Amino acid sequence: MRAVRPEAPMGERRDVATASRHGLDDRQLRLLGSPVMIRTSLRHFMAVARLGSIRAASASLNVAQSAVSRRVQALEHYLGCTLFDRMPNGVVLTEAGQVLFASGLRLEFEVDGMRSELGALRGMLRGRLRIAAIESMIPDVLPRAIGRFRELHPAITFTVDAVPSVQVAGLIQDGKADVGIGLSARLGPDFLVFSSVREPLVAVTSPAHPLVGKEHMELMDLADCMMVLAPPPSASRLIFDEACRASGIRITAAVE
Repeated sequence: MRAVRPEAPMGERRDVATASRHGLDDRQLRLLGSPVMIRTSLRHFMAVARLGSIRAASASLNVAQSAVSRRVQALEHYLGCTLFDRMPNGVVLTEAGQVLFASGLRLEFEVDGMRSELGALRGMLRGRLRIAAIESMIPDVLPRAIGRFRELHPAITFTVDAVPSVQVAGLIQDGKADVGIGLSARLGPDFLVFSSVREPLVAVTSPAHPLVGKEHMELMDLADCMMVLAPPPSASRLIFDEACRASGIRITAAVE
């Protein structure tokens, strides 16, 4: 006699077929709904979403690309939706992926908050502080500030992202950064400014330039000069252009 396995219900056959297309084996199917696998898959998904490619996420997580790809596929199968559109040079979040990514950010924030509160009960601050800063702050200012802070709170870790100044406020507002450092940020009422400093803009000229030797320079002095300026998206260029418009001066940029 030969034992015959009852035919699987239509819904089960469809799930198995979907899993087969995703390249999941029997063991992965059994583990698919386990909390450990879901957490791992979500962590891999968040890395891919942040970095825009499976290759970059693989390097960041120190995990093989094939493993990252399988975890993302497992999560897509578990949730029943496609999370990424695969492109030739990376991946882009689908609408469902954007919803999951936003939920993942909130979950990370809540977990960090929970760790901080539990650490405070033990008399020690714990958690991770995410900083979005302009690139000029990263080589010198931030390392010294972080070093002094960690002397007082050694259990706090940091993530630092170098971004243009115009993106700093948006990253904080979207929950992707806790603290921002930028130039001349236009902030709404929901932001708290901890500290601000005034920093002069200076003109750099050749030794033979007619302006050399002047102790003080006005914008009007630059009206007839051909200028080398930073491109418009940079914060220093935006500040300079606003000052010129306010003074009624038109500056010619020879190089941007």
